[in-house]
Amino acid sequence: MNTVDVIIPIYNAFEDVVRCIDRVRRHTASDCRIVLIDDCSPDERIAALFATLEAEADARIVLLKNSSNMGFVNTVNRGMSSTSNDVVLLNSDTIVTTRWLEKVRICAASDRSIGTITPFSNNAEICSFPVFCQNNSLAGVDIEVVSRAMEETATPAYPDIPTAVGFCMFIRRSLLDAIGLFDAETFGLGYGEENDFCMRAIHAGYRNVLCDDTFVAHIGSRSFSAKAVALKKRNLQLLLDKHPQYLNLVQRFIADDPLAPIRARAQARLANKPATHQPCVASITVTFNPAPMRLAEQIVALGTQVDEIFIVDNGSAPSVKSLFARPEIVALVGEDLHINFIVLEENQGLASGFNIGMDASRMSGAEFGLLLDQDSIPAADMVTRLLAGYQRVASESAASAVAAVGPRIVDSRDKLDYPFTRLGWLDNQHLRCTSGQQKTIACDFLISSGALIPISAFDKIGKFDDALFIDSVDLEWCCRARARQFSLYGVCDAELDHRLGDERRVILKQINLVVHTPLRIYYMTRNRIRLYRYPHMPMKWKLKDMLRMAAKFVALMLFVAPRMEYLRMTFLAVRDAVAHRGGRFQDHR
Repeated sequence: MNTVDVIIPIYNAFEDVVRCIDRVRRHTASDCRIVLIDDCSPDERIAALFATLEAEADARIVLLKNSSNMGFVNTVNRGMSSTSNDVVLLNSDTIVTTRWLEKVRICAASDRSIGTITPFSNNAEICSFPVFCQNNSLAGVDIEVVSRAMEETATPAYPDIPTAVGFCMFIRRSLLDAIGLFDAETFGLGYGEENDFCMRAIHAGYRNVLCDDTFVAHIGSRSFSAKAVALKKRNLQLLLDKHPQYLNLVQRFIADDPLAPIRARAQARLANKPATHQPCVASITVTFNPAPMRLAEQIVALGTQVDEIFIVDNGSAPSVKSLFARPEIVALVGEDLHINFIVLEENQGLASGFNIGMDASRMSGAEFGLLLDQDSIPAADMVTRLLAGYQRVASESAASAVAAVGPRIVDSRDKLDYPFTRLGWLDNQHLRCTSGQQKTIACDFLISSGALIPISAFDKIGKFDDALFIDSVDLEWCCRARARQFSLYGVCDAELDHRLGDERRVILKQINLVVHTPLRIYYMTRNRIRLYRYPHMPMKWKLKDMLRMAAKFVALMLFVAPRMEYLRMTFLAVRDAVAHRGGRFQDHR
C-alpha cells in the first residue's frame, strides 16, 4: 500500500488538538507521517505544544508554522505541497479509531480510480451515522464499539458518494497531480473547497467513495464557529457558480439514500453489542530455529486469548511458516487459527523482531502488544489476568504512566518460581507471589517474554535498542521506561511457563549457576559494558552488575567447559564494547 501523510491544520481549540494528536499517534502506522500545521494560532498553548512535540523528536511528526493566518484552504494546500505521497486531511477536532488509516489505505488500494475517501462519522453530513445528514451526539457513545460494528457488518462495498466530507478526507496523489490543489483563491478561509475539488475529480474520471467499514468522530467546527454561517452561505454560491449541477447531484443522493442499508446493518449489530469495549491484544513471538512443537503449543494457548498472532521469524532454516505446514503441527494448531507470519531473510535480533512486531500490531489496530519468546507457554487465562491487572493499576494512576505489566514466571523444568525485582544499592529486593495471590507488584524490571505493553506507552518510551541485538534488551527498555517516570507491575495471578538459561549446574554443592553458550556470553558481556555508558541505567544497578559479571567470569573459567572458547568470546565482547560495536556478532576468524 502507498505511504500516506496525515495533514492536520490547527487553529486554536487546544483541548481538541491535544486529543486529536494523541489518538492519531496511537492509531497510525509508523510508516505514515503526521504533518501538523499551526495557522498562527493566537492561543499560546499551541506554540507550547509544538515545542513539546519538537523536543520529543518523534520521526513521524512534521511541524509546520504559518507566519501569518492563511486560513484553512491555504494551510492544507501547504501541507499537500510539502509531500509527494497520498494524503489524509484531518480536522483537529476529530477522534480517530483503531485501524482507521489502515482501512482507508485498503480502500484506496482496491481501485486506482478512487480519488477521495471519507469514513462514517457522527457529524459528516451525507456520511453521518446513525442519523443521515445530522450532527449526532457523542454522549454515551463508545466510538470504538461503533467502528468495530461497522467493520464487522461491512462487505466492504466502498459505495460512491457525490462529494467527500472535509473533516477526514483521503486524497490520492495522482489526483492532486492531475487537477491541482484546493481552490484557495475562490474559497478563502474554507467551506466548499472539498466539494469543488470532488467535482473536479469526477470530471477527471476519479471516484469519491465512502470507507464504509470505519468510523471517525467529529466534534464540529469549533476553531472558527462564529464565521461558519457567513462562510457557508458565501461559498455555497461560489461553488454553484463553478458547478451548477452540484446541488442536484447531492439532493438526488440524499433522496435515494443508498447508504441506508449499510447504516441499518451497523445499528443492528450495535443493538446486540455489550456496552463495554474489550481491548484488542496482539501477540508477538520472535523466533530463531525454534522447537516446532513447543512453539505450536504456545500458539494453541494464545488462540483464544488474543485478537492477532504475529510470528516474526528471524531467518530460521527451515522457516517457521514452513514448519507450521507440517501435518503434526496442523493437527495441533488446527487449520482455522489465523497466524500472521513476518519472515525475515536473516537474523536481525530480538530487539528488531519485537520492534517489527509492535509496528505490525499497531497497524492491525491492537491497543496492546504481548511479547513472547519462542519457548514460552502462557497459562490459559494469562492474557485476561494481565489485562485485569493493567486495568487495576491504571485506575489507580494515569494509564499513560504504566509501561507494562508482566506475569509470574515459572520454569516447568524445575518448577522454580521467579520473583519480581526492585533494584537496591546493596542488594535487590526480590518480591514473590504467594499461591493464588491476586495482586500487582510494582517492580523495576520485567523480562520481555509475557510483557503486556500498551502501544501508546511504547510509542512514548521508544523502541527496543537494536544495537543490543539479543541480551539485556528488556532490561534496557525497562530502565528507560522507569527513567521517564513510567511504572512496571508484576501480576501475581497471571502465569507464564518460560525457560530461563540454557542449563543449570550446582557448584560448590550449594550455588546454582545458570550456564549459557559462549555466544550468549559474548552478547551478555558486550551489552552490559554498553549499558554501563547509558545515563538512564541506574547507578545502583551498574555497581552491582560489574561485580556480578566479574564473579560470573571467574565461575565460568573454573567450572565450565570449553574454557578457552568462553575466554575468547569474553575478550571479543570487551573489544567490541570498547569500540562501540553493536548488533549481530561477526566472527572474523
